[in-house]
Amino acid sequence: MKYQISKARDAGYVTRAPGEYMGSNQYWRWCTCNAVPFVVVEFEPKAKYAFVELDLYNTADEGFSAKAGYNILQKILGQPLKPKSNFYMSPILIQAHVAINSAEALAKYLFQCAVDEGICLSQEELIQRTLTRLGSGECVKAAFIPFECDVYPSSLAIVRTREFWDQRITE
Repeated sequence: MKYQISKARDAGYVTRAPGEYMGSNQYWRWCTCNAVPFVVVEFEPKAKYAFVELDLYNTADEGFSAKAGYNILQKILGQPLKPKSNFYMSPILIQAHVAINSAEALAKYLFQCAVDEGICLSQEELIQRTLTRLGSGECVKAAFIPFECDVYPSSLAIVRTREFWDQRITE
């Protein structure tokens, strides 16, 4: 298992087959302990599509900025998406089913976006922020409202508009 974690650290993401979580869970724990974005690519052999996920639940409190979120949305919309699937976006969780040949590039892109935004925090930093917020009565402020989109032409046409995105910005 150490080999898989080492390989995932070098790549910026871990791969797994559906239902095989042991290695990816170890990598997730490593990411949590080391303030690194957790990205996973899940696929079956000979599959046409892969599931790509960025999970920052234990490493970021506010998550991506509105600008980064918009850029990520455009990147996802530029991928060959699995028909009749869906994708989900929030400031700290992104999930999409994309063509197998674009999954690695999307995984690396999501990882790099999180690194570039500097949003991953150590557990100590997250706890300190939480305690500070509790003491001052503040709450976490996300830059945009999470949403899910079904991969149908009519739904994608709506999500592609700037108006759709602007309605989700909370900053």
